[in-house]
This record gives sequence, C-alpha cells and structure tokens, in this order.
Amino acid sequence: MPKQDLIHKLARFAVVGGLVAGVHSVLIWYFHNVVQWGPRTSYWAGYFPAVSTHFCLTKWWTFRCQRHDLLRQVGHYALAAVVVAAIQFAAFHATLLLITPNANLAYLIAVAVGMGLSFMLMQWKVFGEEPIGPA
Repeated sequence: MPKQDLIHKLARFAVVGGLVAGVHSVLIWYFHNVVQWGPRTSYWAGYFPAVSTHFCLTKWWTFRCQRHDLLRQVGHYALAAVVVAAIQFAAFHATLLLITPNANLAYLIAVAVGMGLSFMLMQWKVFGEEPIGPA
C-alpha cells in the first residue's frame, strides 16, 4: 500500500505541477508580451502567484496534509521554494543562453528540473509525516 500511495502522490503532484506551470507560463507570456517586461523580470513577476497556488494545492490535495503546524510548513516550504527557485532559475537562464531565446520554452525545460527536486523536498521536509516531538 505505501508504494501505491507514493504513486498517487506523484500523480497528484504532477497534475499540480502542470497546472502551476501553466499558470506561471501564462503569466510569463503576459508580463513579457503585454506589459513588455524582459523575460527574467516576467519570470519573477509570475513566480509569486504561481508558488502561492502551488503551496495550497500541494498541501491540501497532493499530500492531503491536515496537520495544523502551518507556520512550520510555510517556513519549510519557503526555504524549499527558495532552493528550487534558485536551481530552476539557473536552468532557465542557462537554457536562454545555450539552447533558445524563447522564454516559454526555456521555462518548460527549467520546470522539469524544478519539479523533481520540489517533490523530494515537499515529501521529505514540508508535508511528510508528522514531526516527532513538540510542534
């Protein structure tokens, strides 16, 4: 049963990731093409609404986490998000420089890197089993 639970979590995480990547991608397009900001500024402008959506969907749908230690979860999530964002942005930047000038294609490549790392951190540190000891 634990293996099946992990498969279900991975499937839900992939759906959440796809949805959030879509939201982020649309926001990158909007800020880049409508607002006329550069691709890197557009990336960050879309990042914060996307990451807020990701937290909520990941907590309550992917991991079905009902724990009430929200401040700890937000803190650990924020730390994980910073680590993932830095690595994902490095992949985005490298893709823009080495593979394509297309901001959305570069984002899709970078998000694949970020999603794998993000799942591991969310499962291990943020929404995993109840912490041992006082909360």
